[in-house]
Amino acid sequence: NLPGDHQLLFTVTQAYVPLGILSLVSCLRRDGFRDVGVPDLNYEIDRRRIPLDGDFYDSCVDILLESDADVYGFGTTCGDYLYALNMAERIKAIKKDAVILFGGPQATIFANETLERFPYVDFVLSSESEASLPRLASLLDAGEDLSACQGLTYRQRDGSVRSIPSSPGLEDMDELPFPAYDLYRDVLYESEETIPLDVGRGCP
Repeated sequence: NLPGDHQLLFTVTQAYVPLGILSLVSCLRRDGFRDVGVPDLNYEIDRRRIPLDGDFYDSCVDILLESDADVYGFGTTCGDYLYALNMAERIKAIKKDAVILFGGPQATIFANETLERFPYVDFVLSSESEASLPRLASLLDAGEDLSACQGLTYRQRDGSVRSIPSSPGLEDMDELPFPAYDLYRDVLYESEETIPLDVGRGCP
């Protein structure tokens, strides 16, 4: 969540709590997937563990790879898509068996194009993913047919890209479990005055 352009011509990060990601974590946990982490690159930049220089991407990837995860997921908007692509490419080069998953608005709009152009991105989950992400995790874990996952775009064995239509959007946010605030180590960025809440979906 960096201001400025992708040439690293910026000096400050924008601290925020990624409520969408924390909601997805809670849904994964509810379906039995407990070993989930949320690395916070904004936090690491703010603490100067990630330098804003020519080693920026490598420093980010070093932190992401500390988890030794099976799946690396990136939520994407138009402003951070280049960051996500650069990090995904580096992760895949180092850890070839890692699964790279994109979600969020930008990936939703360009799901087919992303998989056609960037071979290091394995999957795109379109639209809201509170139901589809645990479903995908279950299918991957069991080695079952991925076409059973709504909203998934993936490559078939012949290399062609296939998109499964998404399910209708979430009608009642009260159906979601409470966001996984416990995973977010500085959830208030050292302030105890406010707690962020998500009470709607999408841009007004």
